[in-house]
Formats: sequence, C-alpha cells, structure tokens
Amino acid sequence: MSFYSRIFSGGTVSPAVLIWNLARDIPGEIPTRDCVVFDEVPRIRFHNPAEMMGKLKHFMASGEYERGKRKGSSGCSLAFLSNITVSGERPVEEFTYILPEDMRDSAFIDRLHGFIPGWEIPKVGSSKIYLSNYYGFAIDYFSEIMHQLRKRIEFMGYIDRCIDIIGAKSIRDEIAIKRIASGLLKLLCPHGDFSKEELRIVMDIATEYRQRIADWLHYMEPGEYDLIKLTYKIKGV
Repeated sequence: MSFYSRIFSGGTVSPAVLIWNLARDIPGEIPTRDCVVFDEVPRIRFHNPAEMMGKLKHFMASGEYERGKRKGSSGCSLAFLSNITVSGERPVEEFTYILPEDMRDSAFIDRLHGFIPGWEIPKVGSSKIYLSNYYGFAIDYFSEIMHQLRKRIEFMGYIDRCIDIIGAKSIRDEIAIKRIASGLLKLLCPHGDFSKEELRIVMDIATEYRQRIADWLHYMEPGEYDLIKLTYKIKGV
C-alpha cells in the first residue's frame, strides 16, 4: 500500500537486494525504504545465510548497515509475517519452528521488538459491511502521511519522560517497549496531546508484545534468559 515499503513473499533474498548491490553500486531495500516485510517467512531463504543473518542482526541492533565499502544508517523497520494454525492460546515453543532454520537463533529473536498475536486480529469480512461505498482514504496520500510521521522523533521523548519500565533485564527490553509505545502513541495522538489513559493503552500493548519475546527467549535458553514479568509505571502517579 506504500512506495516506502517492500514485501518479500517467500523466495531467496540476497544481500545485494536487501542491503547494497556492489556490482551496480546502488542501495538495496533497507537503505531506501521505511519498512521491509518478509511475508510467508517460513519460505524465505537467504543467499549466503551466514553473511545475511550477521548483517541483519547488526542492523536490528544498531540501525547501521554495511556491505563492502558501503556503510550507513537507516530507520527502516523489519516485519516478519507467517500464518499460524490457531488452537487456543499459542505456547511460545511453537513460534520457533515457524521461522526458517537460519533465524532460529536467540540473538536474532532478542532483536525483535515484539510479537503481534495476529490470530487475535479480526479478519476483514463482507465488502458490504467493511468497505466504503463513498469516499475513503487515498492510499498514496495516507502512506505519505505515515512517511512524514516517521520523521517526528519527539514521541520517544514523551515515553522517556513519562514512563519507567519495570522488570526489564536488558536494555533491549527497555528500547523495544519504548519504541513500540512511541510508535503507537504517534498513531493515536499525532498532535502530541495525550492523556494518561491513552498512555496506558499504548504501554499495555507495548509491554504485552515484548513480554511474548521475553517468554520465547526463556523457553529457548532458560540458562541465559530469566523468566521475567515486564510492566511499567507512569511517573508522578
């Protein structure tokens, strides 16, 4: 729905396509997009997996990319999508086997900010009910709004000033929760005025999404990742 995003639906992805094409000396998707989506992630394959995973983990941790002599930074987001057969609440051990073997690495999973339980999101139903018969959003216009909102960084400052993260064992837990919360707050209150109730809404979602990652890591490597309970406190309350 946006020029600023790129979707890979399975298949093989190379460092030249994703980061930098050295032969043609042109940037790949990460340096030029707002978001790169790996759809049907179990079917994604990397050309030279060891190199690709190393570069992905470096970018996810620092926001910096490097290939050959080309180095830089990018605010590009990465999203990994997959279909999951739903039967009640999903145990975290099932998540690992959704990923390609190259991604079944706790260091990679720890760099994911959150896990969105897609099975809880209602499907779009009948077009007569869900689609407008009148004016709707022009997608190119709407995507430009989203692109411009990404440049507003003060929302992270709002979260820093208003919130204390409780239960985090690493700075990655704190960064993940704050980034998710600041993004949600930006969508909910783009004008920058928000109430404590609106702040609680975004913080509840952000801590839930990161909690799933924390539980997943503990299941994979209980000796390295303690079982933690993430929560937060609104300053001054």
